[in-house]
Amino acid sequence: MSSVFGDNIARLRAEHGMTQRDLAARLDIAKSTVGAWETSGTLPDFERMEEISKLFNISMPTLFARYIPTRDEEEFSSEELRVYGKIAAGMPLEMEEGDYGFPCPTFLTKRHPKAFFLEVYGESMNRVLPNGSLALVDPTLREPILDGSVYAVCVNGYDATVKRVRRLENGLELDPDSTDPTFHPMVYDATVEGTETITIIGRVIWYTIPFEWEF
Repeated sequence: MSSVFGDNIARLRAEHGMTQRDLAARLDIAKSTVGAWETSGTLPDFERMEEISKLFNISMPTLFARYIPTRDEEEFSSEELRVYGKIAAGMPLEMEEGDYGFPCPTFLTKRHPKAFFLEVYGESMNRVLPNGSLALVDPTLREPILDGSVYAVCVNGYDATVKRVRRLENGLELDPDSTDPTFHPMVYDATVEGTETITIIGRVIWYTIPFEWEF
């Protein structure tokens, strides 16, 4: 059973473009702990509450106050963002240039003013990014890498893909998150001659479904 605290944690991390995994990484705790706060009514200790309030720049009592949205938030305004092109959720491919826009909630564009959409193509991330969905990417969230979070990346400067990224001692690992077991992690070790160069485009903070989506 959720609590006011748990509801506020879920709302705050969503407003800041964080998944449960992202918040857990920032607090150096298990993802299951964040899930328990949000769904089971459990509470962290006092020191952890202080850390959370500082992270979201709010007072500690606010964490336990029932949230009442303003009229503007209830109206859920949006603005159109450019869809820059397709990005592979499979093997890296040359990112195609887009030629249209799509509405994005204003509360996200205010928090991520440089964000843009990329159209996801492929099944290697279908647990979190369905094939054909539009991933909202913030190019200012490249460093530090939140281990295991979803990023859009470039391979050798032109081939683009979206994967969970894990930093290794000498490089990066790109991990799929798919129901298809034929997709496997790809390791890019900078100490191995001929290894392709990986450039982080930005972190995926949200996704949406096109209007013509078929279920």
